Amino acid sequence: MLTKSAPIKKLLLIIFLTILSSGCWNMVQVEDTATGSGLAVDLNPDGKILFVAQFNRPVNAQQMGTNQAQTEVFIGHGQTVTQAARDITLLLPRLPLWSHADVILLGDNLARTDLSIVADFLARNRNIRIDAYMFVTHNCSPYEVFIGECPLSLCTARGIIKITRHQEQQLGMYVPVKAVDFLGRLTTPGIDPVLPQVTVLRQKGQLVPHIQGTAVFRGRKMVGSLNETESRGYRWLHPSLKRGGIVEVYKPFDLVDSISLEVIQFSTATTPRMDNDHIVMDIDIKADLNFYGESGTSQVLTSAKIAHIQALCDQTIKEQVSACIDKALILNADIMGWGQLIHHHYPQVWEQVESNWYDILPQVKFKVNVKSNVKRTNMTDTIFQFR
Repeated sequence: MLTKSAPIKKLLLIIFLTILSSGCWNMVQVEDTATGSGLAVDLNPDGKILFVAQFNRPVNAQQMGTNQAQTEVFIGHGQTVTQAARDITLLLPRLPLWSHADVILLGDNLARTDLSIVADFLARNRNIRIDAYMFVTHNCSPYEVFIGECPLSLCTARGIIKITRHQEQQLGMYVPVKAVDFLGRLTTPGIDPVLPQVTVLRQKGQLVPHIQGTAVFRGRKMVGSLNETESRGYRWLHPSLKRGGIVEVYKPFDLVDSISLEVIQFSTATTPRMDNDHIVMDIDIKADLNFYGESGTSQVLTSAKIAHIQALCDQTIKEQVSACIDKALILNADIMGWGQLIHHHYPQVWEQVESNWYDILPQVKFKVNVKSNVKRTNMTDTIFQFR
């Protein structure tokens, strides 16, 4: 005898079986996929879009432990980024997986033309990682970067990520930038983005990726770049790590050519103020340093000389920061984020200047105050003594 609930139970059973039978409709076998490690977008001289992708090649047991690059590079062409990306499927016998690509390169031609060509693709495509690291190619093509040989790395894309991370800790020169931060600055009034530049060097017949300079953007276009000193100055203003890097002081004393100091930690605060209707930026930097070594034969770790070393460090850091700001003002790009700071501290002033901010920016004055403190001297307080 059937109860009233029997039809309901049958219906639920049918729905359950339908879900089970249709749950794998979009599954793809692993051997039918290709894992992307890096992707790039550039423009041909005729304006056609290039999409360059680096894929990890399957590694067998015999290849494990070798130092040979295990990647393949493919190029697609199209009128749009999406079309160029899918054009690669005409060459690739597998389904590309972009979600593993943690490096995005912008070709120099594209960066200097119009970022709107690629920005929407990066922001909208759910398969693109927003935490991927971004770079601009410099005096080379993205293809040359991806086919290069990165020392001690099986994959060029992952290699340049590690280079960027380690140099910030060791040198304190270039600031790594992720896609989410780059796109955020493109959509935020009062601040312009930057990206590290990657180029290739020819060594023993091979192309070796090398980080060189910082690309500066104003709005949707790249307008110039920072050199090494200016890039160091930018890092003092907008670090991703508030520690690491070195400060070099040259010819501080007689018989001493240079002194190296490691940055233990530092802090930077930029505060706008109004001075008779003129905008002034006060930049205060505090840095704790570790005495790392000297090139010379003079004893420098005395109270008086340490005070002099700290003053020289103050001057060196100030020069680096000032060089960065001077270049940004020449390029008329607000990579310092001063407009954003004015909006935060003086919203009424920002309402008045926002529409013509780039006319006002070159006239903004700034003052850099640095306070360095040498806290440690490593394993010895005296200079190495020769016989």
